[in-house]
Amino acid sequence: MPARTLLKRAFFLAARYSGTNFMLRSTLGRSGVLVLCYHGVVGEVHTPTDFLYRNTVSVAEFRSHLEFLTRHFHPVSASELISFCHSGEALEPQSVLVTFDDGYRNNLTQAAPLLTHYGVPALFSVTTGYIGRTDVLWPDEINLSVL
Repeated sequence: MPARTLLKRAFFLAARYSGTNFMLRSTLGRSGVLVLCYHGVVGEVHTPTDFLYRNTVSVAEFRSHLEFLTRHFHPVSASELISFCHSGEALEPQSVLVTFDDGYRNNLTQAAPLLTHYGVPALFSVTTGYIGRTDVLWPDEINLSVL
């Protein structure tokens, strides 16, 4: 790995683990809402090099994310965000909206129980054209065909 990449990685890890990122966000303030988009939460632990799972997190990682979010942020629902956008109704500082894209089954089987446990609302986007069908989403089909 090039020295520049290692240095960059070390800098960002130091900022993350020292609390610098959180302190700067808190000090400088954040206008608006942080929106986090997840694709999938998988039961087994995987490595970042697992090509097919590169846009997913493990259950353990997702649990860790939710613990962090509930300690340092104020999770909001889509309806709260809509009210804010239409009426200007104030949101809590450090508001965050958790979203899921594509509607994979693991959103229901793995993510939803953890979201319920931590009391975090989420917005799920479901690709309704795939309900009841056995074919896969086109990006997954491409990924499977090039492996």
